[in-house]
Amino acid sequence: MEVRENLIQLCQKINGGHYKITPDCAEYKLFEQWITDEQISVMLAMTDMKPSFVPLIAKKAKMPVKRTREVLREITEIGLVVQVVVPKVGLEIYLLPPYTPGIFEFLLINEKFCLAHLEIAYAFHGHATTSQIEHAPNTPMGAGIMRVIPVESAIPAGTEQIDNERVSKYIEDNDGHLSVTPCQCRRVRRLMGEGSGDLDEGLCIFMGHVADMFNRTGKGKPVSVAEAKALVQKCDERGCVHQITTLHKGETFAVCNCMPESCLALGVSQYYNTPDTSRSNYVAEIDQEKCVACGQCTDRCANNAIQMGQKLCAINAIEHKRMELPDDVE
Repeated sequence: MEVRENLIQLCQKINGGHYKITPDCAEYKLFEQWITDEQISVMLAMTDMKPSFVPLIAKKAKMPVKRTREVLREITEIGLVVQVVVPKVGLEIYLLPPYTPGIFEFLLINEKFCLAHLEIAYAFHGHATTSQIEHAPNTPMGAGIMRVIPVESAIPAGTEQIDNERVSKYIEDNDGHLSVTPCQCRRVRRLMGEGSGDLDEGLCIFMGHVADMFNRTGKGKPVSVAEAKALVQKCDERGCVHQITTLHKGETFAVCNCMPESCLALGVSQYYNTPDTSRSNYVAEIDQEKCVACGQCTDRCANNAIQMGQKLCAINAIEHKRMELPDDVE
């Protein structure tokens, strides 16, 4: 297939210089089979992660305003942009998101479209593995696109917490703007025939304008603060790892409830042995007096940081009663 230079240009715009764009890379393959030149022109006319208005986009794309609005609504439905509708006046504002967290996740929520284009799932997997070969190992702690965050119940009583370290803070701040969607990583695994048996429906919580968009388009389910907190608690009990997006300091538009065997973000840490890409600001410690070597922590740890030995964690040695052997008994 002939290389599309305008698509190369779009991929470079979305990628922001983080990855090398070639006709063989996952970021290019994502679009190659289905995106139109008209859709590319509209996306190239947008400003990265900043509000863009229809008339200005139309002017830059050299297209009629009416047709530009139609294309923007098309790519919103597909999952390529963020659409914000101002209440009452109905003003439409559009934002061009990065690959992750952004376009890949938004596309995967559109299951019907992904079933027609299975290459999307494979491209996402390639983006989370091959494309990270230079980026992930050089990502300093706290600079990753996702970050693990514990629920409050996991923090010892009396420990001081800042607001940005509380899942509940993000949920409460977005009261009325919460949406539960399918888990995109679990869906990737299923579409690739690698499903773990863990269902993908109703596990990710989106917030703010992104949540409003998914609720408005029917791709997400509106939930209350109480329902969102209950979902986080349920996933915590199942052993999920909670992660938030970190594109903007002190803000997030999603709380993901991840399983290590299916999560692509945690997979980067495992694949390249670079835990700093998603490391929490907390360090887990084992209470040696309470440890009974049940093994649950080793099963749940996403980065295999804990190992089970042949001895229990204890201060005092455990005395084992010596059993008499038959030869010792008259």
